[in-house]
Amino acid sequence: MSRPVCPGVYLWSSCHRDLSCVQIIGSIEVDMANGKSFWKKHGGKLIMAFLGALIAGSGKWVWDEYIKPKPLYVNVAVFDDSRPPKALKDVAVWLHLDDVSEGKTGEFGRVRFQVPRKHRNEGITPEFKLDGYVRISGKNPDKIILAAPETSGVFILTKSANPTPMPTPTPAPGQFERRAYSSGALPSGPSDLFSQWYTLCNDPVPEGWTIAEQSFVLTGDRECNAWSECKQIENTPTRACWQFRMQGHNEQVGTGIQFSTGVLKILWRH
Repeated sequence: MSRPVCPGVYLWSSCHRDLSCVQIIGSIEVDMANGKSFWKKHGGKLIMAFLGALIAGSGKWVWDEYIKPKPLYVNVAVFDDSRPPKALKDVAVWLHLDDVSEGKTGEFGRVRFQVPRKHRNEGITPEFKLDGYVRISGKNPDKIILAAPETSGVFILTKSANPTPMPTPTPAPGQFERRAYSSGALPSGPSDLFSQWYTLCNDPVPEGWTIAEQSFVLTGDRECNAWSECKQIENTPTRACWQFRMQGHNEQVGTGIQFSTGVLKILWRH
């Protein structure tokens, strides 16, 4: 008399009251009435298949999360030089990288770029374009060093009377002229530490020019004397110099380094 065999692809099924059998995909049949153990015979194969699938899945996750090179991110914030600073919207920003598209600032004057990791440790000088505004000139370029997975920079634009900058002729005697000088975006110290002291002075001026008024502000991440220090170190009729330094952020994940810009404004009499 032939023994019943479980049909179908079920892992376990009951064939008769006194006889049981097991069948898996692939037509592997086991007669439990004769004492054959399915798990003894095929369990090792199933376990190895299961472990192989698990390792393959976890290997892809480890690659994606920990091994696969991740892109760099650059956050750019653009403000004007008013007090308090006003975020500038719709500023076209280009990082001067051929494989990174131009971006535009949003409501809060910010734009975020994803940069291929091959540019790590490179220095970039962003270019800005907004009708009626120009960059504040300074001795130091507003350069960002791509040394960390995420880098931020704050940049200052000022209103321009003439959208196309023209050489400034020497004014006639007895007139006044207002000029602004920028330090460029400079990093704070890491965590809760202060940065080094930075110095900003006015550029040389023609003979006969004297300072009528002056002011210094720190804009961007920090303001003067709010987790920062600002002090004047030179003040003569023809030269003004300020020093400043900024404390970092120990409440942030990562280095806690953020960027601020010193701006010196002088009204010249000549």
